[in-house]
Amino acid sequence: MSSKNSIYIACVIVIPLTVIYWSTVSSSDFVLTGILFFILFPGMAVRLLIVPHGGTPSLEMLAVIIGAAVNIGAYVLIVRGAAKLWNKLTA
Repeated sequence: MSSKNSIYIACVIVIPLTVIYWSTVSSSDFVLTGILFFILFPGMAVRLLIVPHGGTPSLEMLAVIIGAAVNIGAYVLIVRGAAKLWNKLTA
């Protein structure tokens, strides 16, 4: 699997999950929000490091974008690792 394909796969995974997470944060569906929080945890941790307790709206948006980029990077590593493991198992 090429690196470009793994980035596309990670984007297809992370971007919809991030949109779903931000649409459920204000709802009362705590189970879905909790599950999505753990799936998107690397980006959430970075976002909280950038803006721990509130901040300007532009800083909040920057933290969300950087958090999504971190999640994409984490999922790229997961997809590449899974592809290498699959190639090793099938070879």
